[in-house]
Amino acid sequence: MYLLLIALVHTAYIALESLISKGYVRLAKDKLRRMKDLQIIAITGSFGKTSVKNYLYQMLQSRYKIYSSLGSVNTLLGLSQDINNNLEESATLYIAEAGARQKGDIKAISKLLAHHYAIITEIGNQHIEYFKNIDNIYQTKAEILQSSRLIRAFCHENNPLEPFYGGIENRIQPYPGQVRSVVANLEGTSFELFLDNKWTPFETKILGAFNVDNIALAVLVGRYFELATEQLQRLVSKLKPVPHRLHPLHLNDKFIIDDGFNGNLKGMLESVRLASLYPGRKVIVTPGLVESDTESNITLAQAIEEVFDIVVVTGELNAELFTKHLNRPQKVFLQDKSQLEQVLQTITFAKDLILFANDAPNYI
Repeated sequence: MYLLLIALVHTAYIALESLISKGYVRLAKDKLRRMKDLQIIAITGSFGKTSVKNYLYQMLQSRYKIYSSLGSVNTLLGLSQDINNNLEESATLYIAEAGARQKGDIKAISKLLAHHYAIITEIGNQHIEYFKNIDNIYQTKAEILQSSRLIRAFCHENNPLEPFYGGIENRIQPYPGQVRSVVANLEGTSFELFLDNKWTPFETKILGAFNVDNIALAVLVGRYFELATEQLQRLVSKLKPVPHRLHPLHLNDKFIIDDGFNGNLKGMLESVRLASLYPGRKVIVTPGLVESDTESNITLAQAIEEVFDIVVVTGELNAELFTKHLNRPQKVFLQDKSQLEQVLQTITFAKDLILFANDAPNYI
């Protein structure tokens, strides 16, 4: 009898929670529909969503009263709560991330937002354990094109999404377009983008060659919103890095690259490449790739092997793999991150470079 009562209470709780969630979504949807002057940009993809959102916010805030979803909020309920609690009704542009763990997640977000503009960043094997195969990921990300008010969509040219366009091919703009002369080092990044029928140079303090795609996308969106080319060049030059994403810092006479929120292979390999340009001793703090496969982690370990003097492996997930595939660097294994600061004080010296890769530092 007691167990039956517990089960009934649990079932009632789940039903109540579902009812409350639906109420939050309905309130958010009603609020968005009341805001007649509001334009909405929805962003999905595997890599770069938060960076693109931040770059667009910085570049478009001079033209619009703009709001972007908080942090990495990207679920239906999270976005609904954020809209209800934080989106001012005087806003004229809202930028939202859309994430997914299963088919239908982004479709539900699209029904909530009914966004005017969609962005699909490059798609890869992130969260492959939820989707089972890459085709399911493509199909789910393409759900963002189902908005009833869609005017324009910017899709990374590497994404094979043509089967999911459903007759809206004329609204799709591939990006990054034609890019050349890319230089990405520890001082910043420069490139040329073919814009308005001519090659246009851009320079930024943002680190990472992969960010050329993200910044070029922001430029193309800005140009679509009729920002002048010269203004776009100035805005790109003033872009500020997104915290925990190739964020350079100087602390205690050491050079820190905080890439703690970057958990994909392409991005981590780029952070390793950038670290290789540093002339002094190099230390990496990482758990490896978390939501990925063995092959990708071996590729990462091989890159680390060539560059770093000390590897601090946090957590147990990839400890055995790193033990097997790292030979040259000194290895330190930490199960408890509370010891990390003390360990770094012991093993690092002035002028060292420390890369936090997929593992945010404790002091930030």
